[in-house]
Amino acid sequence: MTVQLLADSIKQTLSALEAPLGKPALRKVSEACAAMIHAKSVNTSEICVSLPAAPERPEEREQWLSRLLKSEAVDERAVMGPFARRALARASAGGQRPVLCMDQTELGHKHAILMLAVRSGERAAPLCWHVEKGPANVGHKEQIQLLETAKAWLPEGCKPILMADRFYPSRPLLEWLRANGFSWRIRLKGSIKLSTRLPRVDKVADLAAQAGHGDYFDQDALLFEDGVPCPIGWRWDEGHPEGWAIAMDCAPNKASVRDYCDRWGIEAMFSDFKSRGFDLQASQMRYPKKLSKMILLVAVAFNCCLAAGAEAQKKANPAAALAGASAAA
Repeated sequence: MTVQLLADSIKQTLSALEAPLGKPALRKVSEACAAMIHAKSVNTSEICVSLPAAPERPEEREQWLSRLLKSEAVDERAVMGPFARRALARASAGGQRPVLCMDQTELGHKHAILMLAVRSGERAAPLCWHVEKGPANVGHKEQIQLLETAKAWLPEGCKPILMADRFYPSRPLLEWLRANGFSWRIRLKGSIKLSTRLPRVDKVADLAAQAGHGDYFDQDALLFEDGVPCPIGWRWDEGHPEGWAIAMDCAPNKASVRDYCDRWGIEAMFSDFKSRGFDLQASQMRYPKKLSKMILLVAVAFNCCLAAGAEAQKKANPAAALAGASAAA
């Protein structure tokens, strides 16, 4: 498939989803995504070489892409809305509880990216994100903003569960989750203040030292300096270098701690975005707003690749696809 045919296919997908883009922006986003897939890179020079209908001169192509990445006509969350609603509807079909995954990553210690995604099979599909300069230490305000955005896309009556890695949970985050009917499994950093029934436990690292290779569950644990009530579970599995301390909204037990395994889909997604796919860590972007637009192009390209892969699998194994559709029904 030529880059132009790929761009036409992406344009058809965006049009079918009614993505809020004017005609010029729709064409440019489609062409940039197609070029990115062809180049397998977010390096602007490599994307520009693959652009199917841009100016001939290299410097004019660079200007073409730069203008797109600064364009006010392309709003990341508005464009992702149709993709997100479709993904969340599928994840909650038949009364399922969609699994939302939140995690942070860094690009060369220059930018921090906080990402919210929904689990889809063995991967996660991107929903929305926040980019800022500096190391990955994004606070609760930005975490809640992403959750508010996703909440508006959820089907009515849907009760999701949030899986989050060892960034910085807080009282405001837990209060928001409780107030909005979200469940959660959040892995705790060793430095977080913790009070349990066990003696000599002042932080999560102390629990790890005492519980060791055993299990420990505490319905009445207290988190943070101000003692927020939150059940926690500790579990260590043989063969793993360290255990998990998981904060949750339910009675802690082995099964509720193991729920956290559903978070790994976002690790596969980050690999696709970075070293194993679009090479996002090679980005030379200096400004968070432009990097956020580049992530949008990656997210659109990623969703189109997922859709194409699912369609190819359906054609290769129609019996399995029919069985899956019957089971879903």
